[in-house]
Amino acid sequence: MIKSVYIKDFAIIKELEISFKPGLTVISGETGSGKSILLSAIATSAGHKANKVMVRTNCQKAIVETGTDTFFIRRVISKNGQTRCFKNTTPISVTDLKTFSLSKIDFHSQNDQQLILKKDNQIDFLDRFCKVEEKVFRISELYQEIQKLNLELIEIEKSIESAPEKMQLLNFQLNEIEAVNLKIGEDILLGKRFKKISNSKEIILKLKEIENQILNSELCVIDKLGIISSQIASLEKYDEVFAKINKDFNIAIIQIQEVVSDIINEKDKIDFDHLELKDIEERFSNIESLKRKYGGSIDSVFLSKDRIKNELEQLQSIYQTRTLIKKNLDEKQLEYSKMAIELHQKRRFKSDQLSKLVQQNLSQLNMHGTKFKININLTESGKGFVNYEDKILASTPKGIDEIEFYLSANKGEKIKPLSLIASGGETSRIMLALKKIFQINDPVDTLILDEIDSGISGETAEKVAEELVQISKMKQVICITHLSQIMKRADQHLYVKKSVKENETEVYFNYLTKLEREKVIKNTFE
Repeated sequence: MIKSVYIKDFAIIKELEISFKPGLTVISGETGSGKSILLSAIATSAGHKANKVMVRTNCQKAIVETGTDTFFIRRVISKNGQTRCFKNTTPISVTDLKTFSLSKIDFHSQNDQQLILKKDNQIDFLDRFCKVEEKVFRISELYQEIQKLNLELIEIEKSIESAPEKMQLLNFQLNEIEAVNLKIGEDILLGKRFKKISNSKEIILKLKEIENQILNSELCVIDKLGIISSQIASLEKYDEVFAKINKDFNIAIIQIQEVVSDIINEKDKIDFDHLELKDIEERFSNIESLKRKYGGSIDSVFLSKDRIKNELEQLQSIYQTRTLIKKNLDEKQLEYSKMAIELHQKRRFKSDQLSKLVQQNLSQLNMHGTKFKININLTESGKGFVNYEDKILASTPKGIDEIEFYLSANKGEKIKPLSLIASGGETSRIMLALKKIFQINDPVDTLILDEIDSGISGETAEKVAEELVQISKMKQVICITHLSQIMKRADQHLYVKKSVKENETEVYFNYLTKLEREKVIKNTFE
């Protein structure tokens, strides 16, 4: 049971702390006074969706805290939208906070009445009654996994369809590269060799000319250098420095003689071989062709070779991958099918119980003779995989069932989809009937209702008031209402006022005495 609520800088609330008591507490006030803000703050503290717009203008953060006899839950919302959650003093995740709160507090917002009118949401009410939320969560996971595996299978089947042609191309490319038997740097060496052989005639002629000029002319270079050496030697008698010069000069002569020897050897080695030149040209052409096809360099050719090998290995393993995907898919579909059929059978059994209970509760809420029915349909599908009663059924993230609520609010009227015929008052009473059933079936400590009495008046309002009183005997009920019938039956009446002071809006919550309550009711409804 909620004992207190502390709010700071939340929406238009600057700071307040409110205590709550057992029984039925009603909250009333003028339109726009801030009644729903209080319930929104409690819901936020319990893990419901939070938003940065909840932080009061010009404030850094908002704090909402809900306390009981045994614990308190707190939410801190920063102006950038980030939140922190606590159970007592221990930080917890939003998911854990909401899971914990669901077992303690049941909220009914104005939006819930719109949810029940949508066919896709009606299955959730039945599942809550069946207590199968965990199974539904698991079946939703399985459904997503199956969809993902189906997509993977489609993609791999496409790959397998084109695999033979692609493998043929890759094998051709690999054989083409391997046939050349490349070596790193070979293209550079071949280029040099090709350049030398293709110009061998010119090289030989030049070397012979150099040889003749140095050795074989009438007065060759070596002889000239010898004469020069003798002339330098004749100067040694005048200065010993010429001896050193002559020595260095003779070393140069020796080096020139060695160069000449190298020239002669190189000239004799050069042989213009047409066959070798042709082989080099062909080899060089093959290498250049590979380089053009596979990246422009020998290094890139080797990288392409590795890539081709990897792709071939992947293609060769694609059949094994397909087998593994199919096996995994079969297992997931089998698990989904088994769980979906179990869910269907439980929903079928429980739907009759829930329908009867709703009818009984609606009768107590002045909807006598009302018929309420939960239709469960199964749809066959050629693309399905769930085999039930010799039919292949369509599947969804919530199983194989299509759930729709049907209503006949008046005797003699044909039962029709709730979404098409229910009035606001009827929807309010159906929601209240479901809330009561859920509290008996899956009780919580506190039931919080935001305008559950929408669209009703008169005798019906008296019935709804009585129903709320009866529920409040079992648990704490906090309810925003505009009905005097409910206000009169409440154990506590919390009145909300809003005022503007110095360009700031402030909200006040005060419990009314019996006389104050009577005055508010009189001023409001008379």
